[in-house]
Amino acid sequence: MDKDTKPPRVSDLGFYVLSALVGAGLTGRHGYALIKEVQAGTGKLYTPPSLYDGIKELIKAGLAEEASRETVSGRPRVYYRITPNGTEVYRRELRNREVALTWAKGFAGVSHA
Repeated sequence: MDKDTKPPRVSDLGFYVLSALVGAGLTGRHGYALIKEVQAGTGKLYTPPSLYDGIKELIKAGLAEEASRETVSGRPRVYYRITPNGTEVYRRELRNREVALTWAKGFAGVSHA
C-alpha cells in the first residue's frame, strides 16, 4: 500500500470475511462456505445478500478477488480469495482490534490475559 494512500476501512462483516479468507489459500472459499465459516466463528447470522454485499465491498476495495468459478449440481459456485493488499489490511486491522479489545477490557475489569 502506498504511503500516501489512506488504508480502507473494514466493517465487522468485512473483517470476518477476511478472517475466513486468510486461511483459504489461493483456491479461496465459495460464498456459502464463507457464510458457514463466519456464522461458526462469530455466532452471528448473516443473510446471503448481506454477505455477498460485504464481499463486493472487499472486492471494490481491492482486498479480495474472485479466484475461480465452477458449476455444482447445475448451480454456479464462485470462489473468493484474499489479495496481498487484503492480507496487509487484515493484519493491520487485527492488530488494531486486539489493542482496542485490551484497552476496553481494562474498563470492564476483565483480565488482559
